[in-house]
Amino acid sequence: MNPLSIINFRLLTSFFFCFFLQTLTLGQEESHLYKIDSLEKILEGVNHDTTIGWTNYWLACMYSEAGDAKHGIDIARSCFSSTTVALIRHVNDHEVLNNLQRLKGRVSRFLGAIYSPYINKDSLVVYFKSCIAYSDSVNNTTDQSACMRDLGKYLIMTGDTLKGKNYFDQAIALERETGDSSGLSISLASIGALYRRGGNVVLAKGYLKQAVDIKKSIGDLSLLNPILNELGLAYTSTGDYPTALSYYYEALERADNQNDQLSKALTYNNLSLLYQKQENYKKALKAASKALTICNAIHHDAGISVSHNTMGNIYSKINEYKKALLHYDSSLVILERKGVLEKIAICKINISSIYFKLDSLNPVKPVLEDVLSIATRIKNQHLVAEANISIGNLYLRENQNLLAVHYGEKGLKILDSIDDINLSRKAEVLLYRAYENLRLWQKAYHHHKVWVILDDSITDIEMQRMTIERDAEYRIKRNQDSTQFALALKEQEIEIKAAKIEVLSQKERARTRTIIGVSIGMVLLLSSILFWFRDYRTAKQLREAKMQGEISLKMQEIDYLQSSLKSHLERRTVLQTNILEGNINSFLSTPLSKRELEVLEELTKGNENSTIAENLFISVNTVRTHLANIYEKLEVDNRLQAVNKASNIQDQINDSA
Repeated sequence: MNPLSIINFRLLTSFFFCFFLQTLTLGQEESHLYKIDSLEKILEGVNHDTTIGWTNYWLACMYSEAGDAKHGIDIARSCFSSTTVALIRHVNDHEVLNNLQRLKGRVSRFLGAIYSPYINKDSLVVYFKSCIAYSDSVNNTTDQSACMRDLGKYLIMTGDTLKGKNYFDQAIALERETGDSSGLSISLASIGALYRRGGNVVLAKGYLKQAVDIKKSIGDLSLLNPILNELGLAYTSTGDYPTALSYYYEALERADNQNDQLSKALTYNNLSLLYQKQENYKKALKAASKALTICNAIHHDAGISVSHNTMGNIYSKINEYKKALLHYDSSLVILERKGVLEKIAICKINISSIYFKLDSLNPVKPVLEDVLSIATRIKNQHLVAEANISIGNLYLRENQNLLAVHYGEKGLKILDSIDDINLSRKAEVLLYRAYENLRLWQKAYHHHKVWVILDDSITDIEMQRMTIERDAEYRIKRNQDSTQFALALKEQEIEIKAAKIEVLSQKERARTRTIIGVSIGMVLLLSSILFWFRDYRTAKQLREAKMQGEISLKMQEIDYLQSSLKSHLERRTVLQTNILEGNINSFLSTPLSKRELEVLEELTKGNENSTIAENLFISVNTVRTHLANIYEKLEVDNRLQAVNKASNIQDQINDSA
């Protein structure tokens, strides 16, 4: 590298160091603006190709993170072109050439990874392939496999499923070959999520489980919660709710331990989907509301939008359409502000379905035309097909059968390359009814026949789902029976312990009576002997007094134990009402966390670990962990002592008040 390049590189490094230190004290928005300003100043003072290229690359990234995707893409495209020219200019300088090839691979990946209407499909594929080629030329296998993975994902999303899966297979093979376990887990999770969304749940589960196992084996817990949630969604879709819940509870436990509020919100949202499947809409609304509360607290717009959309779906299912529209509109406002086109289209599809249910057809057409326009721009064939079928249904409702046929046939043609049995059924029903209205009986019969076949397929799938649900219900019932049996055993153990305590008490009373009887006998004996042994009388009286004192102490201890037992029973009743009205942490050297306070409150109500876990949406293992922490902080050894300690502190709080 020549001296000028070294100077420019050092200048770039120093600027990066300065704005890194500066951004430690700035908010996110100010941080992005400061970085952009710093990078633009760097460009004013450098003139070497590699330094200019890398600076423009980071500037494009900063604009993208700041929400100005179009500006970022423009800079990256310019950087891509100028780097191509620079590669020719430095063809004889191996070190600079290597640096520029690495840069071009990175810029290509940036341009390919931005799923944007500003770049068409062909250009995106070119950028991805360029990233793969240039990453390979500098032996950067990590970026190479990542670009293969991104290209595979994009091709599958745009309907080119076979090519997409081929690129995924190449990425997985390369990551296995190079031992890139972290990248391999990401690839497996990505293809698993795509299979789940495409309805191939068996393959999805296999890939997702492999991803979880790899992440746990290498100790890489980053992005583990989203994979656990994907597994939960996969098992939810087949009706295996107990397994789905186990993955959701694991995700909640990890999120709770890591204080990852966003993951908690995601999991609560997915729990809401599970409850919707079970038609338990009360629980579904409660879980979705928790997700919305968390997202509002951390000001996470994407999460707020998703939660509103979920609540809109729930209200739609329980026929509260006005509430559903309010939530969909709230979600749409955020999505339009962020410019998330695909999700805007999905939200508008949901809104149009509400208008259909309200039989309010006038607003439907412009909404669906927006969906069709957006879906066409972003090359999302699934949404294009759904928009065409929905528009066809609108024209069918208006008795414009020719237009209904036109849009239905367009949607059905697109579905030839997309595996979506439910959407295909909607298209066949639309075409059957439209052709029937047009009295084209042969075509109507053809689409009716396909509709029946699809219905049979859906029925088979539904039967499989119901079989899995029945099996799950049996397992739940079996677990409930086991739980009830365990509770009965526990109650029996408690009764046995109580009986043992009663026997011990009786023995203690008998021993006390014996001591008293012996003492009285000794007193009488001593009294008779004192007449003959006057000199010994004083010593005997001292011994008697000493023994009587010991007996008195024993009696006081018995009275104290009985009083303590009565006090404990009374205090426990009071504790069960509201143990946490006082500031209990002000009396502890190590304060209890919010979750530990909640567990302590459940403890004072006499709840078992399983009940506490269900009430607080945590696992039983997490309850045991919280109980251990509570015992340590309260300096007690068991539940009874914990409740007693809390009661004593409550008394102190009440006295001080």
